[in-house]
Amino acid sequence: TPAATTTATVPAATGTSFYGLADIRPTVSVVGGASAMMENFFEAGAQLSPAVRLTYAFAFDNSLNAGAVQDDIKVYNGFFRVRVKNVLQSGDKSLSLSYQGRLFTPTDSDERDKGFITSYRNYFTVAKKFSNSFSMSLSEAPQLTVYSKAGHKNAANKSLLENMVILDATIAIAGPVSLYVPIILQTAQYQNYQTGAKRNGAMVHNLWAWPELGYAVNDNHTVGLSYRTANLATDNLNALTIGSGIDKGAAQLFWTGTF
Repeated sequence: TPAATTTATVPAATGTSFYGLADIRPTVSVVGGASAMMENFFEAGAQLSPAVRLTYAFAFDNSLNAGAVQDDIKVYNGFFRVRVKNVLQSGDKSLSLSYQGRLFTPTDSDERDKGFITSYRNYFTVAKKFSNSFSMSLSEAPQLTVYSKAGHKNAANKSLLENMVILDATIAIAGPVSLYVPIILQTAQYQNYQTGAKRNGAMVHNLWAWPELGYAVNDNHTVGLSYRTANLATDNLNALTIGSGIDKGAAQLFWTGTF
């Protein structure tokens, strides 16, 4: 059948153009007392072809609480990103394989204090379009991280290898309104640093979700609501903690624009 036939579909370069993205999210959390912040994500680079994009991305948070000062700004590790869409695609274009790579830079001062040097994460994504209103994808994302030391203060650093699995669904509800539901499982082995250190030699799992309801204003701008949960299971995955994970989550408004 056509759907079972896959071919390489990366188009030839047709000229380079600028690509930019901004994502702004006012965020409210009630964990440990109500707090508010602005989560900011920016990305810019080159669209090398219809299928290939090379960019640099960075993110920072700033507090919206009364009395906030400059020290309330948190900068995270930025990363170079390469995206290759539809490396393989079925004849009817309903099934595809895509790739993404991220090379992280030590722009987070807290991570630099821990000895962070760099990290590289691969995303291998299989996507399936079931209808015009429903699609799903599954991503496997192994990551290689390098620290100059096994830990910092009283906490162990992550070891060389970690992994992330992402299962998501996109549902077109009506017209420009859509629901996006990703469920993420992150697994990290921590180094043997010192007796009594936090997470010393432990394998830690983080199961969380980040659903969002979006309204596409046009092809370049989307606004909406989202909710990011905390861990929905124990660190060792022995039990689910869905209620606690939802209660400790954060509610967001968002605007995403591409340029």
